[in-house]
Amino acid sequence: MEESKIRSYKRRLKALLMGVIVLIAWGIVIECNDYIIMAVKERSMSISNSSQTYTYVEEYVAPVQYVYDEDMYQDEMLVYQEGESGSKSITVMSVYENGTFQEEKILDSEIVTPAVPEIIYLGTKERPEYIIPVEDYFISSEFGPRWGSTHHGVDLAVPTGTSVVAARDGVVIQTGWNGDLGISVYVEHSDGVVTRYAHLNESIVELGQEVSQGEVIAYSGNTGYSTGPHLHFEIRIDGEAVNPLDYVEEY
Repeated sequence: MEESKIRSYKRRLKALLMGVIVLIAWGIVIECNDYIIMAVKERSMSISNSSQTYTYVEEYVAPVQYVYDEDMYQDEMLVYQEGESGSKSITVMSVYENGTFQEEKILDSEIVTPAVPEIIYLGTKERPEYIIPVEDYFISSEFGPRWGSTHHGVDLAVPTGTSVVAARDGVVIQTGWNGDLGISVYVEHSDGVVTRYAHLNESIVELGQEVSQGEVIAYSGNTGYSTGPHLHFEIRIDGEAVNPLDYVEEY
């Protein structure tokens, strides 16, 4: 009988030791009479903390590239290249704690299709007060005395149909047939100065129309009292004709 009790105590002691070893491995031990309760709170937290990794593709736009051009005026802008969206692959990890979202981390970002940047040219040149109304011309007659009278403008020889632009911002105060000047256009500017464009083949502006410097207002010709295709160009200050070449930046 004594041996039986000893073996029973040994079994219980062995079981107790095994239980203690297991509980040490799990964490917290609570003793209640002859029973051992294992608290697994820490293990539950470990299970509920998790992360999820996924990859998606999204569009992106490249930054606009600006190019400064000294041959363009300050208020001029030219879109040299249109932009196109690209795509990139993004790998993200979402982190959860106790089933609640905590944060999102970007693990990797890789370009799939490169974006094409928009390229815009911006002018840096200061705009002169007046510009020559035509391109690719030569001066066929200067301002001043001519044939026993006064030539009130400068003749710029160009082929018929050449674009004629406003030398400065202003308002059209005359357009159409004008005697010896043929078809002409007069533009009055904010300070009262008037520019005149004569011997035109066609006027494309209306009376009272506002025009901007560099805007096409007519096409050159050989109408009226004219000896060949050209543009007669005048600048009048307080009603008096002045040499236009003294008021333009270059000619």
